[in-house]
Amino acid sequence: MSDTNTNHDERQRRLLQEYIFNLEDARDQAEELAVAHEKVKQSQDLLVAVLSSSSHGLSLIRNDAFVWCNRAFTDILGRGQDELIGRTIRLIYPDTEAYFKVQEAISNGSPQKNRLSSYEHDLLHKNGNRIPVLANSRPLDHNDPAKGYVLSVTDFTGLRNAETALKAAYERLEERTGELVRTNQELGREIREHKKTEKKLNKYRGHLEELVKKRTDAARKTNEQLQATTAQLRALSHRLLEVQEIERRNIARELHDEIGQSLTALRIGLKRIQRSKTARSTPEIVDENLKIVEGLIKQIRNMSIELLPSILDDFGLVAALEWYINWLAERAGFTGTFHTKFTEERLSPLIEVTCFRIVQEALTNVVRHSGARNVRVDLAEHDGELHLTVKDDGTGFDVEKMRGNALKGRSFGILGMQERAALAGGRLAFESQAGKGTEVHAYFSLEVLPEG
Repeated sequence: MSDTNTNHDERQRRLLQEYIFNLEDARDQAEELAVAHEKVKQSQDLLVAVLSSSSHGLSLIRNDAFVWCNRAFTDILGRGQDELIGRTIRLIYPDTEAYFKVQEAISNGSPQKNRLSSYEHDLLHKNGNRIPVLANSRPLDHNDPAKGYVLSVTDFTGLRNAETALKAAYERLEERTGELVRTNQELGREIREHKKTEKKLNKYRGHLEELVKKRTDAARKTNEQLQATTAQLRALSHRLLEVQEIERRNIARELHDEIGQSLTALRIGLKRIQRSKTARSTPEIVDENLKIVEGLIKQIRNMSIELLPSILDDFGLVAALEWYINWLAERAGFTGTFHTKFTEERLSPLIEVTCFRIVQEALTNVVRHSGARNVRVDLAEHDGELHLTVKDDGTGFDVEKMRGNALKGRSFGILGMQERAALAGGRLAFESQAGKGTEVHAYFSLEVLPEG
């Protein structure tokens, strides 16, 4: 009995050991399978990456629908992957007949292993155009068509166009060949004539080159002299305007300080005579003289304003323009307005004087010629520039005709204003039509440092 139990225990032990060995083998196989699965996955990822970056259009088709396609395939058709994946492949064929022809080509090429079905046909672009392609297809499993097939397409629109162009070029070449033969014969005769002429021309070539060189040097010297003269004239014009402004300031100061003070003193003296009443007729004479003196004082004050108002030097451009426009509007009888949001306290003296003179000249033209009833002056800053505008509703004029008159010596108003603006580093523009008023625009860079 004990021997029987011992044998039974031995068998149980062996079975247990065998079971343990089988478990260890299964574990090893599972680990190997996991490693193999990871390698397969990596290979699949690498394959997808390679196929996605291919310049050929690639797609996987199963059950007559797109399962996957790369970027080149969607670019050929002008569609995104979301417009193709899961959709029937009939979407990319221009008509049913083309679809069945392709399916027939795929079916004919599939029975033999490792055989590619290649064919040319048109696909339908999203915009409706036909795209000629060279297509290749291969089943994933020749024994199981249900697994689908790979469709590869290459756009050869350029190749087809090149073939057409090459054919047309060949035809033109044949036509031109005959023409060239005839032309070659004519050229032979002309070459012989040209050689005779060339011998004659060589005799005069040296003389002609020397003559051209002399005239070129002369033209260069003349151009340099002209440029120098132009620079001198510009400098002289600048100096002339500077001297003119200095002289005007001196005259204005003398009129205001000297003559004005003397006349004021005369007025005081005449009033004393008026109050003395030493003679019966004295008051009447004094009254007349007082009127004359007051008229002289007013005239001198106006002359001083016309030459250069002291307010420009004392308070700057904005104050001077506002005062001058109101003063002249009251004298001349038009409605004048001044608008500005310019906040710079002072500009360079050159720009301030130039702007004032442009407004002065423009308003003088309004009074003398345009007959305007309303005048508006704007001073603004925009994109680093000072923009001055004078606009009236007067009779207007032909700008080009006026420039022509200035060049003929009949009128210098426009040219003078333009020259002033140019010398201050600015530019001037006119807009005017007969019966539609006039606009004067002046622009100056604010990069010029303000005074002080």
